[in-house]
Amino acid sequence: MNIIIAGSTDKGSDRKINQDSYLGMQMRIEGHHVAVAIISDGMGGEVRGDIASSAVVKSFERWISRELPGLIRENATRNQLRLSWEKWLADINNKLRNFGNLRNAIIGATATVLLIIDNNYYVLNVGDSRVYQITAEKTRQLTEDQTITALAVRRGEMTEAEAEYDDRQGILTQAVGMKDRCLQDLYAGRINCDTTFLLCTDGFRHKIALNEYSYALSPDCLTSKEQMKAYIDNFIRLNRKRGETDNISALLIKVY
Repeated sequence: MNIIIAGSTDKGSDRKINQDSYLGMQMRIEGHHVAVAIISDGMGGEVRGDIASSAVVKSFERWISRELPGLIRENATRNQLRLSWEKWLADINNKLRNFGNLRNAIIGATATVLLIIDNNYYVLNVGDSRVYQITAEKTRQLTEDQTITALAVRRGEMTEAEAEYDDRQGILTQAVGMKDRCLQDLYAGRINCDTTFLLCTDGFRHKIALNEYSYALSPDCLTSKEQMKAYIDNFIRLNRKRGETDNISALLIKVY
């Protein structure tokens, strides 16, 4: 099993600061090949959403060093992993809430995590950053957006076509730091063939059709970290050319 990780970010054409943060790394733990990645999109405007997203990523990096090795050594179950992630989220959620309360403001960030242990993957999602799984055969969106629009689609109150024009697409129902309690969605699966995982903030996907990503980011097309970063940068430039004004960030993880 081999893994290549690459990422890139851009503040966008209409933003003063970049409120996106990300981290991707791989390691060997007790003979297991492990990769872990997180991407976070801050919210808060002048209250510094960049501080929120950076705090989320840094706190998760501490979770990686302090909690992950023990979970792997103990062959932790999916439920044990869920409980560990819930504890991490509760801690950083409270810290961001307190930070915002001191400034009389609500700040927060999305948190989208991918953990690979050998041939198994686990995904955590809070907010509307996304994880896609791309193989030579198909592309799947693994996460569901936690937004008012996406919730309306799931409830049958509007179609996906109608949702494309809904002006509430960017209104989150969940974010780290937004409410007293942060609710996560969890997903898991098995990697059965060469696979690319794409983690991205919403600015990376607004102006690009899914089939454009599927073709360029198929694992068959990716050969090196440098090439993968170049592909991300190309999509960032294409997003800007097509009028994207938000921060634009993505991580690629190829497993082969």
